[in-house]
Amino acid sequence: QRQQAVAAQRAQMAADQAQRAAEEHAAAEAAAAQAEAERQAHQAEIEARREKLAKEAADRHQAQLELAAQRHAEHVAMLAAEKAAAEAAAEAARVRDYRINAFGTDVEPHKWKSHDADWIYQGGPETDDVKNDVYYNEWGTLDSTDHEWGVTEPLVDPASTDDWLNNVGGGIY
Repeated sequence: QRQQAVAAQRAQMAADQAQRAAEEHAAAEAAAAQAEAERQAHQAEIEARREKLAKEAADRHQAQLELAAQRHAEHVAMLAAEKAAAEAAAEAARVRDYRINAFGTDVEPHKWKSHDADWIYQGGPETDDVKNDVYYNEWGTLDSTDHEWGVTEPLVDPASTDDWLNNVGGGIY
């Protein structure tokens, strides 16, 4: 009986040990599951932060792109305005210079009458640009090279007068 009692006691102790081991195992599994859940929650939190930071970075990048596009558009508009202002100033200077006459006064420019191709000399200017140019010098293209002139008429006494002038003046010349 004593052996049976010892055996029963040993069986009880083994059962208690198995119970404790099962409880410890269950507690360890629960702790491991809780640790895994906490790790997954932490991983999800990290992922959420990454996504938030990536979205913020994308939003900042988009805002920078929009700002750069706006600045570019403003720069292009400024260049166009400067070009238009320069063209307007050049046109105003051209009109002003066109209107200043030979005496330096600002008067209405002379309008040439329309001419045909035969101006003062044969082969005169024929284009409307030249015909309407108030500063055109129609003698500017004449041949100005030296020429040997020869007298073909009898010499004239520079102190004498023609008969008709003496007749008109009644001999006073």
